[in-house]
Amino acid sequence: LDVAETAEALYTALTLPSEERERRAKLARQIVEQNNLHTWLTRQIEDINELLDLARLSAANEERQRDQDEAQSEPELAPSPLSLSAG
Repeated sequence: LDVAETAEALYTALTLPSEERERRAKLARQIVEQNNLHTWLTRQIEDINELLDLARLSAANEERQRDQDEAQSEPELAPSPLSLSAG
């Protein structure tokens, strides 16, 4: 909390010409009307779903990479020698 900055902002707000106060108030009302609770909540849920999708993709990629690494690190089995038995 910056006391000087807050004091300056309050002074500016209190000394604004009435036309400027009205303009800013109208703009603030428009922003509130356009960004109501429903809009905000919808955006939050969309953002959460996007993050969940990214997390799922990342987990799937990590699992795929782990499987590939394990497959590459497994030693190849040498073919067992054939034995010919005399019948």
